[in-house]
Amino acid sequence: MNANFTLLDNYFGGSAIVPVWNVSHGMFQSYLDFAAISVPANPASGFCRVFFNLATTQWSGVTSTGASCSPSGNNTGNTGQLGYYASNGTVLSPDLCTTDGSGHLVCVSFTTSGVGTAKLDFPVGTSPGNPSAGSVRIYGDSGSGLFTCLTSAGASCLTSSTTQQIVFNDGGILAGIANTTWNKTTHTLTFDPAATISLPSATSGTTQSTGDSTTKIATDQFVSQSAPLVYNSTGTQKSSPHTVVDTGTLAGGTLTVTLTGSSVFTSSSSFSCSANDSTATAVIEITYTSGSSITFTGTGTDTLRYICIGN
Repeated sequence: MNANFTLLDNYFGGSAIVPVWNVSHGMFQSYLDFAAISVPANPASGFCRVFFNLATTQWSGVTSTGASCSPSGNNTGNTGQLGYYASNGTVLSPDLCTTDGSGHLVCVSFTTSGVGTAKLDFPVGTSPGNPSAGSVRIYGDSGSGLFTCLTSAGASCLTSSTTQQIVFNDGGILAGIANTTWNKTTHTLTFDPAATISLPSATSGTTQSTGDSTTKIATDQFVSQSAPLVYNSTGTQKSSPHTVVDTGTLAGGTLTVTLTGSSVFTSSSSFSCSANDSTATAVIEITYTSGSSITFTGTGTDTLRYICIGN
């Protein structure tokens, strides 16, 4: 007799449970049709009652306590482990992630893989609150539009010290420079010794004004070792100023100084000089021949000190 009929005979006779239903011999054409029904009453202890659920249109199962025993691994509760399955529906392994019943997925480890570029998309929103102790919480912040990370104390977990590296966009990847840092406690910006700092031009840079408590930087303030700002009588600032300070000795009552290199001014009218006789109380006249030539006229072979400021 076919093994299936033997099982049915034992089952209907009350002498045995049907442990396996074999449909490999063509009986029912190798499939069974189940009508969709509402959740049935719970079975006796030690049994799982399977059925095609009318409400969910899924293959379901209940135990004697009403808990899920679905072969597909469905969990009717709010919490539980994530499972993944082979193509034949066999449970391969529980994953390392669980749900907490509040829409949160908690994972011991998480790896993206597959065809193409692996990615995770985070919708932006307001702060979800702090995680429990021992965890960090990451999310897309709708206020800043940035990827954000919080500790259980509400602190950022993207940085871990008072002195933080300056972060820049390196071809779409956030990166830091080890020797270029910002100390958030002392408000100190430290640059790598090999760093080159490029500042805006004098015409476009914003300058510091009297009574302004904010900090602004303009090129003029960093030329010639942070040279002092130079203005004319109407308050117009001279661009790219520098200062020349030196001494000299008159010969026959005159001294012509030729400026070279970085000491040269733009023109004879772009700078002013002041000189005093170091030998005696005597007047010294100054003639501005060009931006690179100045003549001092005084007494005999007296020595003098002079300073010239301009651009």
